[in-house]
Amino acid sequence: MEQRIALKISGMHCQSCVVNIESELKKEKGVVEATVNLATEEARVTIDQSQTSTEKIKEIIKKAGYSAQEETTATHDQHQMAKEQEIKKLKKRFILTLVFGFPVLYLTMGQMAGLPSFNITELQSIVIQFFLTALVIFSAFNIWVSGVRGILRLKPNMDSLIFLGTFTAFVYSVVLGVVLLLGKQINSPIYFESAALVLVFISLGKYLEGITKGKTSQAVKKLIGLTPKETLVIKNGQEIKTLISQVQINDIILVKPGEKIPVDGVVVEGSSFVDEAMITGEPIPKSKTIGDEIIGGTINKNSVLKFKATRVGDKTMLSQIIKMVESAMGSKAPIQALADKV
Repeated sequence: MEQRIALKISGMHCQSCVVNIESELKKEKGVVEATVNLATEEARVTIDQSQTSTEKIKEIIKKAGYSAQEETTATHDQHQMAKEQEIKKLKKRFILTLVFGFPVLYLTMGQMAGLPSFNITELQSIVIQFFLTALVIFSAFNIWVSGVRGILRLKPNMDSLIFLGTFTAFVYSVVLGVVLLLGKQINSPIYFESAALVLVFISLGKYLEGITKGKTSQAVKKLIGLTPKETLVIKNGQEIKTLISQVQINDIILVKPGEKIPVDGVVVEGSSFVDEAMITGEPIPKSKTIGDEIIGGTINKNSVLKFKATRVGDKTMLSQIIKMVESAMGSKAPIQALADKV
C-alpha cells in the first residue's frame, strides 16, 4: 500500500542539496517518488509501506546531513519560528562581513576609483587586509563548515565551491604575505579582497534567499490561520470548549455570530448568513438553514448556528485546499527537473 508523506527539511543551502537528498531517497527500496523543494524546504515522498517507513525516510535524510520532521500544523509553526531566527542570523552575518570586508575593498581598489589613500606601506596594507579578511571568514565560518562537510561526505554543494575558492585565495595570499615579510620581492598579486568580497556577496545572497523562503510559506500560513484553535461542542446539553484537534465526526458544534466555523458540517438548528468569500470567492454571504452544508474556515455572520460535524482534521475542505497549495509549491515543472540535473 502506497503512502504519501510530507516532511519539513532543515539545513538545505542550495540546489545541489536538493539533488543530494532526492538521489539518496530514490536509492531506498520502497520509495516510489521523491520530490524536494528548496524554496519551501519541503520533501514529498511516496513510499510502499510494505518495504519502507516514514522513520526510515527521516533517517536517510539525517544521514545525508539534514534534519526532517513530519509536516503538521505544530511543526509548520515551529519551522516558521526557526526560519525567522535563521533570517536574523543571516542578516547579522551579512552586516559583519560587510563591515570587515568593505575596508579591504577600499585598501585594494580605493586608488583605482580616485579615493583618498592611507599613508601606509604595502606591507602594512597587506597585514591589515589579512586581519580584516580573517574577521570576514570568522563571521561567515558556517559557510566554510558546511562546505567542508559536503566534501567529506563526497556530496559537495555550493558551500563546498565557495570554501575551495575563498580558502585557496586566503592561503595563497597568506603565503605571499609571509614571503614579503621575509624581505623577498614578488610580482604576484594578493587576493585577500577576493576571499573577503566573495563571502560578503554570498552572505548577502543567503540573507535575501532566507527572506524569499520565508515569504513562500505565507500563503499556507494564512490558510491555516482561517481555522480557529478552539470551538464549543455540545455534550450532554452543556457547551464545552474543545480544541479543534479533538473534534470528532457527528459532534454537535455551536457557532456564535462573528465566529469562524471550525470544521465542515450540516446545520441542525438555527439559520444565519455565512461569509464564504475566503473559500469560494463569493462576496455576498449565503443563507444557511437546517440541512445546509457549511465549510470550515468561513464566518458566521448574524445568528447562532448549531451543526453536526461531517469532516474533521485533514478531511475538511480547507485542509484539502492547504494540501493542494503545498503540493503545488512543492512540485517541479519538467524544465526545473532538467535544470536540477544539469
